[in-house]
Amino acid sequence: MKMEETFAEEQKIFKAKLNGIPDSLKEFDDNEHPPELIDEYWDLYESFPSIHRKTELINAYSMLEHGLCSLCEAYEKTIPNGKPLSDFKSRNNVANYKKYLASQVGIVLPKDEMIEEINFIQQIRNKLIHNGGVINTNNTALVKYINEHEMLALTDAKVISISAGYTVSCYQLIHGFFIQVFSLMPKKNITKQSR
Repeated sequence: MKMEETFAEEQKIFKAKLNGIPDSLKEFDDNEHPPELIDEYWDLYESFPSIHRKTELINAYSMLEHGLCSLCEAYEKTIPNGKPLSDFKSRNNVANYKKYLASQVGIVLPKDEMIEEINFIQQIRNKLIHNGGVINTNNTALVKYINEHEMLALTDAKVISISAGYTVSCYQLIHGFFIQVFSLMPKKNITKQSR
């Protein structure tokens, strides 16, 4: 959220440079406003916040993966005669970690709205990393999620647009997810025995 505040402060400084800055880029007059001001407007109001929000979403999901991996590795060291985490490797890390926790620890996460939303965050993250944020409209569930979310939108080119606040909600969701995971953890001590 600190970065959003920084962008807002930079936008205030920019507005102070101009008297009566237009509300949007569409209202800029090339004769009245030099091109460098249009570029600065675009950077401060569109490019930088968009890049920051997309990066934050990727980071939030990476934190989820890292947290689950760390938890699985901790259990792997303490479960006697358990399967190694490497037996659960494939392309979807979070799914693998959930399978490991269910199979080896007995933590079965319910299929609820939280898990469903994390799956959508993962899909958006994957599209940002592997497809430049372009969303395939054949993925009707994801398109519906984006269209119904007040902080998400699709551009005319079908690129995901993320509004302020969405990444904060992602971090809050992931925090809630780990609270749920920790509440399901076995209460007994497990000590590893030699294999």
